Amino acid sequence: MLYVSYPASSTLPSEGIGRFWSAGLLGAAVASVLFRATAFASEFRKADTRISYRYHGSCGKTISDKLGRYIMEAVGTMYLALVVSTMRAASDNSSTAAPSTQPFAALALGAAYTAMVSAGGHSSGGHYSPALSVAVMIRGMPLLCTHDMPHVMGIVRTIIYVGVQVLGGCCGGWIARYLGHSGCLMPPAAAFLSNGNLNAGPVWAAEALGSAVLVVVVCHVATLTATTGNSYFSIAAGLALAVCTMVFSGISGGVFNPAIALGLGATMPTPSGCADYMWIYVGASFLGAVGGVALFAL
Repeated sequence: MLYVSYPASSTLPSEGIGRFWSAGLLGAAVASVLFRATAFASEFRKADTRISYRYHGSCGKTISDKLGRYIMEAVGTMYLALVVSTMRAASDNSSTAAPSTQPFAALALGAAYTAMVSAGGHSSGGHYSPALSVAVMIRGMPLLCTHDMPHVMGIVRTIIYVGVQVLGGCCGGWIARYLGHSGCLMPPAAAFLSNGNLNAGPVWAAEALGSAVLVVVVCHVATLTATTGNSYFSIAAGLALAVCTMVFSGISGGVFNPAIALGLGATMPTPSGCADYMWIYVGASFLGAVGGVALFAL
């Protein structure tokens, strides 16, 4: 819980107290609805949830069981995009500053990813990245998968995942912009040559390597028989993202997520120049994801 400090001589206006209360209650209500929409209907019993049991017995069961995984992917990606955008805006008060200038920013991103993977892993698999969804789809193909892998991704489901993830990234970007803490996804100053042109090679390499590392970690902790049912998969994924952000953000900016790149690039003002570089982040992330699956299969 965060508190706002006021001078000793001042008092908090009554309308300010009302806003804090109403905002908290509204947030709790939205969270409750999202939980009901993303949790499987089989998790609820009439004796425990008398009020909403009737809802889950009709349309709620259809929403949570058929659409819950997609809602979870959209919400998780939106939250990560919001974290990335606000983190960049607050880093040295510069939208182009790399998160590595403040290591706690990378840890915050890793912690956010850990939390969302823990929350949605049982429902959607906790991807929150089109590159990771494509990698899991490739991983589940018969050529690479010899056992019943959880959350097997077909082509149709992968396309839907990518769509809702991009939508979530755009929503996160718009929310950050509304809050006044929107940060642009641009390579750090060190990635530009003296003539002002971008040295794209290191940026591509850093983004691809970071995506590959994340994919390799996820494939090992979430798709193997030896690690099925473990309780550390979300922590491993979050730490991998945090370390990659610390290592590569000074080179490329450390995005590793096409949905966040597209979402933030699409919601920034046109003169910001974000759209000029988001395709590098998108292409490098997918390239690294495919390479990560190939490395895992060796």
